[in-house]
Amino acid sequence: MDKNYLDKGQVRFIEELIVEKNGKCLMRFAETEGGLIVKQGAKEYLARKWKLTPQFKETVKMILESGLTCLMRQGSPSPKHLNVEKGVEYVGFSRGPSERWVMVLDQFSGGPERTGRSSVQQLTVEKHYKDVLDKACIPNKLLESGGRNYFVERRYLPDLLKAITDEAINVVEESLHRESKTKSNLEFMSRDSA
Repeated sequence: MDKNYLDKGQVRFIEELIVEKNGKCLMRFAETEGGLIVKQGAKEYLARKWKLTPQFKETVKMILESGLTCLMRQGSPSPKHLNVEKGVEYVGFSRGPSERWVMVLDQFSGGPERTGRSSVQQLTVEKHYKDVLDKACIPNKLLESGGRNYFVERRYLPDLLKAITDEAINVVEESLHRESKTKSNLEFMSRDSA
């Protein structure tokens, strides 16, 4: 097969980044005219408008080396966006598929100037990590809309990755599990009393 084409749909790609461990492909980023096709295992999706710039590669390498090696979680991207046609605006990172995302490169990563997705000025950190950001004195800014997550400038990424330890992630995941269980119990009790 011609190296200028991906496996599906004969989509021409510009550049490819393959992440391997012990000779086994863990993930692949293939740049196309529409963005990056992100592939991990048998799943793939389009991260719209992203480009494989040196800055993107360096940022991703740092995040992956910290242990946040899962690019697809249960329901994220949603099944309707888990494709190479429509796709999503982001590349998200977590430790595993059953955990919530920790940080993403998204439509806001180009910074307030919205320089597009060829530059990484900031990352979006999931809102439940606010205490971790504050405890590590990492400057952050609230994203006023959407999920009310937090922006962290790329220059603080090394500090952020040091602060987001396995222990910190475990605390957040346990908290999210308790919240979910409490919400489930309240919904059950309200249905039962109706």
